[in-house]
Amino acid sequence: MDNSIFRKKSLDRISSPEELSETLHVTSPAVWMILTAIILILAGVIIWGSIASIDSIVTGTAQVKDGSMHITYDDRQFAKDVEPGMKVTAGEHESRITSVGTDENGEPFAVASTTLADGSYAVKVVFRQTQVLRLLFN
Repeated sequence: MDNSIFRKKSLDRISSPEELSETLHVTSPAVWMILTAIILILAGVIIWGSIASIDSIVTGTAQVKDGSMHITYDDRQFAKDVEPGMKVTAGEHESRITSVGTDENGEPFAVASTTLADGSYAVKVVFRQTQVLRLLFN
């Protein structure tokens, strides 16, 4: 009786060098294409997330008279984050806030110089820009 636990045919196949020059196919080309696509998508999301930013804005109304824009805000909570030097946008027109303060009723306001015609305008002030990627890690 033979003490080998393997069949002779299997042992002969393993010991034969006839298939040493052939590559072993572990995965198909379709799997590599899917893996490449996933890596490219992830790389694109990471690049976009590090470049793109989300603006935090506070909206309000601006009264323009003689080149001076007096801004009152719709939300007092976010108005406290507005500081001089921040950008205020009225339609396509942009200006920089020159000063901030509170009126006699305790309502926050801001003042900016402008070239807009006298009147009332809807405005928005960007008080914070957050990178998308930082939202994931903070």
